[in-house]
Amino acid sequence: MMLHRNQETNSTSCEWIISRKELSQQDEKGLFSFVDYRGELFHYQLTGNSASIRTIFPDILHYLNHFWLLLPDSVQEQQIFWSQFYSLYSTNYLDLIDSDHNLACMRYFKTLLAENAPLPPDFKLLDYGCGPGLSVQVFEKQHLVGYDNNPTMLAEAAKQGLEVIYKEDFDNIQSCSFDGGFACYVLHMAIPETDIINLARAVKINGVLVANYYKDLGMERVTSLLEKLGFEGQKVDVQERRFGSVYIYRKHPLFYSSQ
Repeated sequence: MMLHRNQETNSTSCEWIISRKELSQQDEKGLFSFVDYRGELFHYQLTGNSASIRTIFPDILHYLNHFWLLLPDSVQEQQIFWSQFYSLYSTNYLDLIDSDHNLACMRYFKTLLAENAPLPPDFKLLDYGCGPGLSVQVFEKQHLVGYDNNPTMLAEAAKQGLEVIYKEDFDNIQSCSFDGGFACYVLHMAIPETDIINLARAVKINGVLVANYYKDLGMERVTSLLEKLGFEGQKVDVQERRFGSVYIYRKHPLFYSSQ
């Protein structure tokens, strides 16, 4: 389910709409929809102010300052949800986010990588979930390779001059091909386990991944997966809480020497 802000007003008492319909190309942009488990088509609409919405739906997620989201319970359903969400909003993603905030987060990641990763002069970093390629404004292009599960985002990143790899290449990524990597505001989106495995495989021994978690979503799941894949996770000091929970993951040499 998704709650979408009424763009005709701009106050805290504005109307919010919750909509369930079958997703199809006939639907208006911005409306999510689906059929229930019996195959019946349902349409729901609820209006109220943001305080009442939070009261009715305590687990609701305020997202990108434009949406109220109620995520499905299972990881598999969340993956479908996020895929559909960004299939609708990838073309105007930059209009929805606070780009300055995201760039500040990447600059912080750049500092963490410099302090914690043994980077050679010709290092390569993997920007997992690169979106439309904002990282080229923070990192030197020759040190970056981007990947995103959304083809529209990936195409835009390529237009920005970011070297990108596509799904087939990412699924067959070579072991230890990157000195490190980062995922900025990505891992909350129920990332497929196969992607985590590919990402872990791509990083060199002693290499570092830096990532943050919006509202701590997915934090325990991804951290557990990475630890099983030989990474040691360390939560960064809470003084940078404005970027959510930030983690540094190091690929531990002892784990791989025993394989």
